[in-house]
Amino acid sequence: IDKRGFDYKVQINPAMVARQNVLPNCPFLQIKKTAMFSKIDIASLKCHEVDVHVARRYYGKQLGLFLMLCGLHRRNFTDEGSAIYNSIHNNPEGIKSNLYFEIAIKTFIAYHLNDKDFCEIFDLLKKTCPEAPDWILFNNIVRFKRILKDTSVLGGNALAETDYLLGYRFIEKLDKNTRDEIIKYNIGPSHIKELP
Repeated sequence: IDKRGFDYKVQINPAMVARQNVLPNCPFLQIKKTAMFSKIDIASLKCHEVDVHVARRYYGKQLGLFLMLCGLHRRNFTDEGSAIYNSIHNNPEGIKSNLYFEIAIKTFIAYHLNDKDFCEIFDLLKKTCPEAPDWILFNNIVRFKRILKDTSVLGGNALAETDYLLGYRFIEKLDKNTRDEIIKYNIGPSHIKELP
């Protein structure tokens, strides 16, 4: 973060579901207190979290508009798409062994979100991915269902979680100049034509 000149700090947070996150309203890369990181995870943190998520919020803040700090409509699509692109193409340690699985499991959950409740999705995942640890399956479902007060209710936040796959497929088709340019603006796909 310091090498990039971003005015952000790392903050340890004991009350997180994810291992790390970047929120628009505070200048921190938050790390879950109990999170463990391998050498490839650290490299992934740099290219995925710092070079995309922190960068887009930092540049958004530099524009002086809170709107650009929070991001325009569907900014998560280009945000996660760019982050996954970096994780696949720009991680000097290679591609994390669980990266494609994490993208696939989110797509799988999203597919079943409106016809199965939390427990039904968990049971289906256990049958489909018997080698996957329960906590990984549980945490991925929580990401979708945490906006609901009752996890037996169908639905959840499918849009944000499918942005990893759909956003990546969009970003990989862009030319390098456009991929570099959208890091400076916290925008969604429909705003790219406005960049000039």
